[in-house]
Amino acid sequence: MDTPERNTRDDARADSSSTGFSSFARIVDAALDTPAPRRRRGASRRNAVAAGESTPETPAAALAHAQALVRGGRVDAGLTLCHRVWPAVCEAGDRTLMGICQSAMVLGYHYKGMCRAAVTAGRLALDLIDARTDAARKVHVMSLVAVNLVRAGALTEAFETLYRGSRLLAENPAEPLDQCRFWTNAAAAYSALDLHEDAMACAIKGAEFADRIDDPAMSTTARGNALLSRIAALQARRAPWDELAPLHTALLAHVESVIADGRRHLVLAMAVTGADALIATGRCDEARALLHIGRTATIAAGMGPMLAHIEQRLATVERLTGHLRLAGVHAREAVRLALQQEGSDLRAAAHLESSLVFEAQGHWQHALAAHREYVREREAWHASQATSQWRALAARVGQARDRTPPPARSSEGGTSPPAAQGAARVLSREDFERHLAKARNAGPSSDALVLMIGELDAAAPADDDTARRRPLDERRRLGAVLEAALGPGDVLSDLDEERFVVAFRAGTSLEAALETAHRLSTSVRPVPGQPASGPTVSASFGLAAFTASEDLETALLRAAWALHDVRRDGRGRARAIW
Repeated sequence: MDTPERNTRDDARADSSSTGFSSFARIVDAALDTPAPRRRRGASRRNAVAAGESTPETPAAALAHAQALVRGGRVDAGLTLCHRVWPAVCEAGDRTLMGICQSAMVLGYHYKGMCRAAVTAGRLALDLIDARTDAARKVHVMSLVAVNLVRAGALTEAFETLYRGSRLLAENPAEPLDQCRFWTNAAAAYSALDLHEDAMACAIKGAEFADRIDDPAMSTTARGNALLSRIAALQARRAPWDELAPLHTALLAHVESVIADGRRHLVLAMAVTGADALIATGRCDEARALLHIGRTATIAAGMGPMLAHIEQRLATVERLTGHLRLAGVHAREAVRLALQQEGSDLRAAAHLESSLVFEAQGHWQHALAAHREYVREREAWHASQATSQWRALAARVGQARDRTPPPARSSEGGTSPPAAQGAARVLSREDFERHLAKARNAGPSSDALVLMIGELDAAAPADDDTARRRPLDERRRLGAVLEAALGPGDVLSDLDEERFVVAFRAGTSLEAALETAHRLSTSVRPVPGQPASGPTVSASFGLAAFTASEDLETALLRAAWALHDVRRDGRGRARAIW
């Protein structure tokens, strides 16, 4: 741990009455008691105790444990522990521990494929980490942020972040581990842009340090990325199977080693990249087998929604081998899971494969509808890049605050629905933030405001002939339901294109807000325009207390993680981070 534990323990004792550190074991127990679906409550904690794990009793020890959980593949438990520890760390005002906490969250969100959350946590971590005392951590976070900026479509900011990271790496004495992490993540950023030659150069550079570090997980990751980058580069060159075969054999051996070490969360990228090369060379049977290995490992790692990548490739394999009914099943599952993931590129790929499957089946109307969704997601991807470029240019001339923001998209692009006459106030994001600042200043410093993030669950079609999902109409429905159900002192705003955020009136307890969320989540109604017997939709909610010692972005991250936790276990539910 980078922070001296003695100082942390002294601070903990001094602030135990106000921060709750005296009962820190209870916080950690609650975090570790986050079961995977279908596991009895408390089982994970009992298993940890049986395995000889001790309960961390200080914030520093808890965060070290959270980092170990994330790196060891127990990403959900590690992130939950970080979110539970964060308010206490903020209350103590320890910027070093705050930076460590957010950097652990960046890595966890990165593994989960939650690129927007990773970028938000990464930006906060970079503000908290002092480059003079912890340059290695800052460089590592920069590289992770760059990868997720690429996934989010913010290409200009991504490359600027990589450049700043490389400069900081050159200006400070760098250990082999720091070099390995940075260049491995840089390779992942280039790979996400299909710049395979650049990715291979960075990956090979990172793998050069793999033999000089005492970190089995990072060493495994670096070697695996170097292998994958070679496969992807050869595939891009349309290399024959004779050149790819030795690499494929090495990949299978590497996958077996990673699974044996318990790092199943690393298998997804290997399975997808390997399958793409196999599909390109016409070896669909081998691709299917590799994808099923990746599917099993991804489920075991608790990364369910990330299966969209696997399902899309399985749909391709079955379509190319003539198993159209099975291809349709995989394509529908890919679209369903992609709708739960961030990033229009993944959704676009899922919709495109769905369109190709419908076309092969002769369902022209459905093929056209799926292709329209593909085009819409591609337009959203390019719009995201354009917005990112606009912001970067505005920042360069030093007039970001004085410039007019980019024009809002039309209602067809997914902007917020028109306000209905309800009890709650509907505010813009700027007005929402001002309202929160005013509400916090008006009440006692010990009072916490309750934030709730709500998202409509994807409709579940009954069969192939059921009409496709209509996101705009469903968003309007959820907005209207929220406005009607919330009280006069509550406020409502758009969080992004898919989610709403609610701030309950001052004095509302987390328990009372959770009861309201439970009532809303069970309000299941038919999709607009469909008969009563048609598909239904529901909403899920995540809640967190917004304390005076933290900023809005971290509070929203905690509520968003609670929502993600709900979506792992099903839909039509509500959960809070206590």
